[in-house]
Amino acid sequence: MSLMKRMKADFDRMIQADIPGQNWDCDLIPDVGSGFPETGHSISTRCICFSKDGRQDEPTIRTSRADAIRRGDLIYIPDYDSGTFYLLEAVPQEETNCYTTKCTRCNALITIKETVPAQTDAYGYTIAEAAEREILRHIPVIVRHAHTISSGTAAAGLFVADELTLTMQLNAFSSAVPLEAWFALDGTRYIIIDKTTDGTSHGTITFKSKRQAGIRT
Repeated sequence: MSLMKRMKADFDRMIQADIPGQNWDCDLIPDVGSGFPETGHSISTRCICFSKDGRQDEPTIRTSRADAIRRGDLIYIPDYDSGTFYLLEAVPQEETNCYTTKCTRCNALITIKETVPAQTDAYGYTIAEAAEREILRHIPVIVRHAHTISSGTAAAGLFVADELTLTMQLNAFSSAVPLEAWFALDGTRYIIIDKTTDGTSHGTITFKSKRQAGIRT
């Protein structure tokens, strides 16, 4: 057996061992779908997850070379950090015996909706009332707040703009979220005003959003 094959076999054997605080059962989620049943898929496997400084915001993840991980994958570890989801924001490194990367703790589950306008017939009569449609349901995301000072043309001086970003897995459903869609966080509604991806077909997407003043949910 070559040295590379031996190192891979040693790692695969080690990761199956019960090593408290290091080895875990996990679900690798290459496609979380839309949050609705039967729209995504996951793989039950084993991983190493640990943090050198004791913090759990950005621990290191390692998986077998048989379980290739990619930027944008989600990892769910039921017995680690109360079953938190982690998003792989960086490109994992392919080592001799494993894949490894840091991952970022998802700090919210978000439902994104859009408002479907009322429909009228040729005579102007309403045939369908305006309604709210869920696009994504309870998707793990990384929420980052950006309280910035902005200038405004409608008001004198400066005002505080309450903005935040949502970073989540890029897939067929998240990429289809339109601008002007909205979500609620801590009782406040935010409207999506921009979105960017990391430029790959499988990676992450970030939505920039702004608080809608005066609207509580």
